[in-house]
Amino acid sequence: MPTLTIEIPRPHTNQARIVHESSRFNVVNCGRRWGKTVMGINRAILGRKGLLAGFPVGWFAPEYKLLKQAWRDIRRILDPITASKDEQDKRIELINGAALECWAFDRNPDSGRSRRYGTVIIDEAAHCEHLEESWTRAVRPTLTDFQGDAWFISSPNAGSYFSTLYKRGVNGDAGWKSWTQTSYDNPHIPASEIDLAREDIGDWAFEQEYLAVFHSESTDGLLKPFWVDRMSQVIEAVNQLRTQGYPGNRRVISADLGEGTGRDRTVIGVVDKLGIIHCEASGRVGIPEAAVRIDQLRRSHGVRQEHITYDAGGRGKDLPRYLEQCGITEAVPYHGSGKGGPRFTNKRSMMGWWLRQRLDPERPEKVKPIEYPPDYKPSVFDPPPKPQPAKIQPPFGLPSDRPWWPSLAEELKALRYEMDGPKIKLENKEDMAKRLGRSPDIVDMLLMAMSILGE
Repeated sequence: MPTLTIEIPRPHTNQARIVHESSRFNVVNCGRRWGKTVMGINRAILGRKGLLAGFPVGWFAPEYKLLKQAWRDIRRILDPITASKDEQDKRIELINGAALECWAFDRNPDSGRSRRYGTVIIDEAAHCEHLEESWTRAVRPTLTDFQGDAWFISSPNAGSYFSTLYKRGVNGDAGWKSWTQTSYDNPHIPASEIDLAREDIGDWAFEQEYLAVFHSESTDGLLKPFWVDRMSQVIEAVNQLRTQGYPGNRRVISADLGEGTGRDRTVIGVVDKLGIIHCEASGRVGIPEAAVRIDQLRRSHGVRQEHITYDAGGRGKDLPRYLEQCGITEAVPYHGSGKGGPRFTNKRSMMGWWLRQRLDPERPEKVKPIEYPPDYKPSVFDPPPKPQPAKIQPPFGLPSDRPWWPSLAEELKALRYEMDGPKIKLENKEDMAKRLGRSPDIVDMLLMAMSILGE
């Protein structure tokens, strides 16, 4: 009979140390790209009461989307020793009689109830919405028959039950062990690559996602307060750049449309890449009046039609027909709930991050790369030009003597964000309004402008 072999992921040095130090209940708090899934698969197969030891194993994930990738990897590894598998139920039975069952908590918080396992792996445990309920009521009892082991492997998430379990290992509770591992503790990932992530996601999120720091709050300020205060201190430099003609500058009109009844303001702004040129807010401006005012501003400030944007949600859907009466047919609708691509939960979150990048006083200015002909080949006689040294981007300035400045400064400092899995999520307008005691209309007008101005 031929020998069957499988290739099991080998733990790196720090993972191997954790395996050596492990106890019955193990909590691994780790940064991104540390190797959570590799660690989990290794323990599911080679654990003290894992699959190769003949025990049934349960694999749990916060949601089905996260489960699918782990399932594909496990299925591929176990294929040579698989007796049968069920793609629908995500179950694999091996030739030694052991079985692996995979569950997603978003489909059923009681997943695994009535089963018996020698080992359970709870992947991304900190992001399980009802982890305490699922662990105590459903998963923990599955380990009773075999006195089985549990592995909670996750990046941290402020305020989650995962941090409570982590403290059990730190406090030395019987049978519990805990570790913290940063992304730098994965020897296969260059430290320089991790360093680059700080600019992309900010200090607070970097600490949580890469340094595995438990923050006390689930959200953090999007902008540093001194960035906001600085905006009123650089207005002279900004005005000088406007006078000189800043390259590639353009003027944009953005409108956050209110009900026009006093309960919700309409805010219309004229913005360029250097700051807000004009802003007006009123609780008594309806949709027809807003269209007229947009037309007046675009004429007086020389704004092209395609550089006009407006909040297309709610009553904004009625604006185009009034704009048409003013001869404006190319205004761009803005949907904050629209797609945000691979890095952001929605478009509003993306615009918030673009604003953050624009206000960062240490961020280099973007330089357009030199475009060469397709057949261009540099030689010693015709070397390509040396790249220009990076310059800090010009400041974004707002005058502090305007009546709307105190409100905008407060709104900018109140912007919060969090990490929603791998994506950046800006706090929604409704929750922000509850904290402020009013709607953040001016900052939303500025976020809309970023959709035309670009990053």
